[in-house]
Amino acid sequence: MPKVNLKFIKKRRLELHITQAQMAKALGLSSSSGYNHYENGNRRFTADFMPIIAQILKCSIENLYT
Repeated sequence: MPKVNLKFIKKRRLELHITQAQMAKALGLSSSSGYNHYENGNRRFTADFMPIIAQILKCSIENLYT
């Protein structure tokens, strides 16, 4: 099973100047700290988040996995 590439997600988010708060809002999370738990690997992204993340980061879903 492929693993989510957290380093890519963070790097790409920073390249596009997208804040954690903006990511949290797009994913329906209540706060940027909630998103931070996902990006740092303390929580796992669910499959339904992946198409949204790919759209925000302007990449393919495949790029989000190692």
